[in-house]
Amino acid sequence: MNVRFACEQCGQRLSVDESKAGKKGKCPKCEGPIVVPTRAEAEEQLSQTEAEEADDSSEEDIFAAFTVYDDEAEIIYESDFETETAEGTFDPNRLAVSRSVIYAQGVLLGVVALIAFSLGVFIGGVGKRVGGDEEKITDHSIAGVVTYVTRAGETKPDNDSVVILLPEGMLPDDKIAVAGVRPAEPGADPPESPNPSENGIVGLGGVVRRINSKGEFSAELPDSRAYHVLIVSQHTYRPDGKSPDQSHIALLGDYFENASDLIGPNKYHLQTIKIKGRKTFDFDFGTSRQ
Repeated sequence: MNVRFACEQCGQRLSVDESKAGKKGKCPKCEGPIVVPTRAEAEEQLSQTEAEEADDSSEEDIFAAFTVYDDEAEIIYESDFETETAEGTFDPNRLAVSRSVIYAQGVLLGVVALIAFSLGVFIGGVGKRVGGDEEKITDHSIAGVVTYVTRAGETKPDNDSVVILLPEGMLPDDKIAVAGVRPAEPGADPPESPNPSENGIVGLGGVVRRINSKGEFSAELPDSRAYHVLIVSQHTYRPDGKSPDQSHIALLGDYFENASDLIGPNKYHLQTIKIKGRKTFDFDFGTSRQ
């Protein structure tokens, strides 16, 4: 049951559960310090206060609800909807929650937010690497210089040579035509890029590059893996009657319609290498004929 008493500072009437006798709090009106009295003390105080105010008919007799958290009381006004129950006063418009529960909920919300943020970062990163039309972001590449030596012994860039990287074990459903990925015929313009043959190589995860006027090439690769690296020279040729290595023709034949036409009479170099991170690959074809 509740005990009712008046604030000793301003006379505001208050109501609190009898079990809170001796608890400290603040008056909701004047914010003065309050000590909850026992029932006997409250009845004595209230009878004196009511006697003093008996002639004041305009005095508003409003009681306040009293909510206690831990060891300190917070006193608030009673609402008009307070109802009496067998266990004491009940206000359906007010809910009392322990500070420990609020703190626990705050920690839980913080943990959930951190997990959600971490998942967002992870999913966003994966989306950039493998999702939809997003450009693949990798740290794997190859770069190098391809040269040859003239009859006069001068080293020059083997410009317009072709560098093709084929991912090991990734074979096309239909073999790729060699037109457009061969070195240019003497006096002919290099084929336009990209072209269907080049697109077929790129579709496997490979790359096609032509050596520039400085003898340089570079390419970003979608994965760290083993690649068959084929370089077909523009300016050097095999000696008359010397055929390409048949094991090389067989390997390239898994990818191209006619591997022999891809190489033609030109010198070439074929090597399988594992590319992880930044790879430098330089090659010199030597003299124009050997």
